[in-house]
Formats: sequence, C-alpha cells, structure tokens
Amino acid sequence: MKKLLSILLALSMCFSLCYVLSSCKDEEEKLVDNPTEEYVIQCLEKVPGILEIEAVTEDTDPMKNLNKPGWYTAHIYFSYQLVNQEDVYGDDLIDKGTDAGGSVEVYKTKSDANKRNEYLSAFDGGILCSGSHKVVGTCVVRTSNELTVSQQQTLESNIIFALQGKDDKIINPNGNSNNATISAIGEYTNSDNHTLTIFSDGTLYLSFNGDFSDLEGTWSQNGDIITYSVWDEYGEWNNPFEDKIYEDGIDFLGEYYTRID
Repeated sequence: MKKLLSILLALSMCFSLCYVLSSCKDEEEKLVDNPTEEYVIQCLEKVPGILEIEAVTEDTDPMKNLNKPGWYTAHIYFSYQLVNQEDVYGDDLIDKGTDAGGSVEVYKTKSDANKRNEYLSAFDGGILCSGSHKVVGTCVVRTSNELTVSQQQTLESNIIFALQGKDDKIINPNGNSNNATISAIGEYTNSDNHTLTIFSDGTLYLSFNGDFSDLEGTWSQNGDIITYSVWDEYGEWNNPFEDKIYEDGIDFLGEYYTRID
C-alpha cells in the first residue's frame, strides 16, 4: 500500500511539473504570437547595445509591404553600438535598414514568418546577404551583416530572450549577465575627428572614421584613473592600459580626447 501511495505521489508531482512547464511554454509562445509594435519596441529597449529604434509606417516603409497579405504587421529597425554608423549607407535609421543593427519583422502567422525566413536564406553567404535571421513565434529577428558571427549570435539571443519575457537571461556584449539597457555615458573626439564612445555596461568603441579599423574594448574607472583593454577585428592588442579621465576629456592611447556630449 505504501509503495502504491509513493508511486501515485510521484506521478502527481510529475504531472504538476509538466503542467507548469507547459504553462510557461504557452506563455512564451503567446508573447511572440503576432505581438504589437509597442511590445516589440519595449523589448528592444531592454537589449544592451541597441541605440535608436524606429518602426516603419505605410509612408516610410521602404518595401511598401506593411499590412499587405502575407507580409509583416510591424517592422521595427534598430541601430547597434558595435556597428559603425559612418560605414552604413543611408540618411536615417530606416534608410540604413538592417545594416545599422538589425530589425524585427512581425507576421500574423508562423507560416508567413517561415516563408520570409526561407526567402532571406536564399541570400546567405552571398554578396546580397543582409545578416543573420531567425524565426521566433511569428517574428523574424534579423541582425546586421556588419557584425561578426559571435556578435550576431549575442544580439539575436538577447532579442529573443526579451521577446519571450526572459529578461534575466539577457547578457551584455562583453559577456556579463545584465538586463539593464546600455547607454552612452561619454562621447569624446580628438584632433583627427576620431570618436571614442564609453558605454555604461563597461564597454567602449573607438571609431577612426575610415582612417583605420575600428576598435572595441572594455573599461573600468577608479577615481580619475581609467583602466581599459581594446582589441581590433583580429583580436589583437588586448593589453590593459591605464590613463587619466578629466571633467572635460580623457587621455586615451597616447592622445587627448575632448568630451563632446
């Protein structure tokens, strides 16, 4: 009798666990089942490194497909801190398109989203490749082709976690768990018009505006001393440096950068 009761108790616990897991899964699917434009924007605002966000309208949609049968019910573009916007063609965020950082396309059905994803797949690896793309629910999450594969994967995962309500799983670009939105807390320029941007999550980005390959890195501050490491696209020059930060500027890599914001 005791053995039977133990078996029944174990089965009951198993069914309860399955019900909880199923409920969680159902909730995740609801969040990405033709979500509203407003919801997607709120999610993107939680993702570290995303800067500008703008949704298309029927007038500004470059493909003129908004709300047409089989097409997206919302299309939201965003720029990203690891993409040098000077290298992206276009007058504004929508004009620059997915290259500026990425976008989220929302469809009425999974079938429509999958069709769109299959279409994009036809250009993967070619000259017309527009970056990574993945279906989650009825959404197609896209990231810029200007990013490295690892950068695309981090950004894509963060967006999907945000859309599914898994804010605790969001990580910042330098690998630390953090669901706070990153903001630029300092922007500086030198005599050659090179631009240094320091972000609140402990990352930094140095744009040479076409003179050299851009650098990215991490930083920390102790009083007026800033310690930082930078590396180029090949992962080189990853030494820690120490310089001084002032109220109106910063010593950085042997040059003085004046604060411009």
